[in-house]
Amino acid sequence: MSIGTDERVAAERAAPRGSDEERQARSCGTGSVCFVSTGPPMLRLLTGEGPDAMGGAELQLSLLSNYLRSNGWGVTFLVGDYGQQSEIVTEDGTRAIKAYPREGEEKTPGGALRDANRLWRSLAEVDADVYVCRGLTGQAGVVAAWCKSYDRPYVFWFAKNVDALYGIPWISSLPVAERLPAAMGIGSADAVILQTDEQGELLERHFSRPGVLIRNAFPVEEQPHRAQDGGYVLWIGSIQPKKRPEMLLEIAAWLPDVQFVMAGGPLKNYPDYYKRVRRELSKLPNVDYRGFVPYEETPALFREASLLLSTSDPLEEGFPNIFLQAWAAGVPVASTCDPDEVISRNEIGCRFRSAADGIDKIRDLMQAPQERERLAERARRYVDEHHSIEQMGRRFEDVLASLLEETSLPVNETW
Repeated sequence: MSIGTDERVAAERAAPRGSDEERQARSCGTGSVCFVSTGPPMLRLLTGEGPDAMGGAELQLSLLSNYLRSNGWGVTFLVGDYGQQSEIVTEDGTRAIKAYPREGEEKTPGGALRDANRLWRSLAEVDADVYVCRGLTGQAGVVAAWCKSYDRPYVFWFAKNVDALYGIPWISSLPVAERLPAAMGIGSADAVILQTDEQGELLERHFSRPGVLIRNAFPVEEQPHRAQDGGYVLWIGSIQPKKRPEMLLEIAAWLPDVQFVMAGGPLKNYPDYYKRVRRELSKLPNVDYRGFVPYEETPALFREASLLLSTSDPLEEGFPNIFLQAWAAGVPVASTCDPDEVISRNEIGCRFRSAADGIDKIRDLMQAPQERERLAERARRYVDEHHSIEQMGRRFEDVLASLLEETSLPVNETW
């Protein structure tokens, strides 16, 4: 069957345009990587532009990007459209290109198809050696399909445990139109990267395939200032149901002598939820609500904190970056989730399963500065030994080398 002129032109635009030599020139001599990350936190982390938003997955990609650039890799991000220029080149040479223009806020099947077609063309424009998606949506399926069509390695990277369920169409909670593409986004990946052993078990159980464990990373402060007496309990996260801020409110109500600081902004999908949380906050004089705090300003919050409180739904988390930031600053963590039992096994905080349990454990820790100091020292040592940026970067480079040289993927390490 012949194709018309318009279809032929569209196909040519959607195909990668550069030769191997041209791609190598753009990659600074090692290779080139494209990260597809269209949420608002990515643009803000890379350029300082865009909405007030922060995300752990995006932070990890930003840290990894810096490492790759310093080791000779060309790095491009396909980002969302938040009113910025079509392409921005950062001071370190990282490219941030609009994946597709945004047209209206409402998602429709026709709009999703249009966006997928434009993303397809953007993938070709980047023309990288390897493509990476972190977190599972229908968009990951588009990237997987493009890479399969043009023989480019594609990597899926877990952002949270529930990604494994998003990849199973009949139980996925993603929009119906995204479920089959999402299944391809994880099932057809040339490599799947895990944050935790738990995610590896989910991957084996639901997809009968192994993954490569790469731990999240964070730099350790050389001499962190830690609050011993009079410090507060810090909660950081977006105000949305999966973060369960209402548990913080309940704990704070039962601990009126403990000061809490809460940092995080609303999400547009949950305006009524945010209003409800704000109403409850107004009744609690021991909770200081700071609103959204940009990432670059968060270190100041940790310097006066005695404890980090996390109330998230464990299924909706992977390995929270906020844990690493706290431990690197010498702040123990009290959390409802304990990925791979890292907190319990390494004695770097405590886990609680309910608000009542949390009330008791937080009260005990806030009354025991010497115990907090012991946990803090262990926490900093743990991050330094297991979560350095160099470790994450070298491990990812091993994956890239395996894909480009078509050799076996790296063997997993133990915690």
